[in-house]
Amino acid sequence: MQRISEVEVFARIGCAMFCGALVGWEREKREKAAGLRTHVFVSMGSALVMIVSTFGFVDAIDKGLIVLDPSRIAAQVVSGIGFLGAGVIWFNRNKVRGLDTAAGIWTTSAVGLAAGSGMFIPAFAVTTAVVAMNLGIKRIEQRLFPRKKDGRLVISMTSESSLDALRLLIENSGLKVNSVQVAEELQCERVILDVSGPKTFDWLMIVSQMKKQIGVSAVSFNEPLLAD
Repeated sequence: MQRISEVEVFARIGCAMFCGALVGWEREKREKAAGLRTHVFVSMGSALVMIVSTFGFVDAIDKGLIVLDPSRIAAQVVSGIGFLGAGVIWFNRNKVRGLDTAAGIWTTSAVGLAAGSGMFIPAFAVTTAVVAMNLGIKRIEQRLFPRKKDGRLVISMTSESSLDALRLLIENSGLKVNSVQVAEELQCERVILDVSGPKTFDWLMIVSQMKKQIGVSAVSFNEPLLAD
């Protein structure tokens, strides 16, 4: 069986690290759950596993002791990486989060396998496509299919305040109220409204308008941390 030099080994691992870093750099800029280090580790590890699977048993193969099928390792990586990707997928407020990140990790592992097999052109091609889609096509997708932003309005108000008036103000602003929670506190009520609205919505404006309502002492808007 043909052997490869150490230079070739380092070239394949280096290619995998570079491709993983490119994908991870874009994810890191967006502050996603899986960033630069995660994608580099996945790609580099996949490449090393593929190299070991293909060339790590050369001596035994040359002696005719075993029959090697390198593809079995690639199959194990493809299925096994799903457990890592599943860790960044979660369900929140009737929405599934983290699918893009999980798919990116899975694709990065495939890039690492390609680099470990010496298929440099496919590895670079897929890496370029992933980065281009995350940077460019995502913006086009947001323009064609605008999504809403979920958030939480926390309002402290006196008992004479009208909750219906606040809710009407929110709905007239183009927001949708998903849930309402009212908690009794000392000398005031604490109202928590889970709302959703356009990503370009001016949240400071609605907070300012609500503070002007009679009986409202404090208003805050909290955007949930989302993984995508």
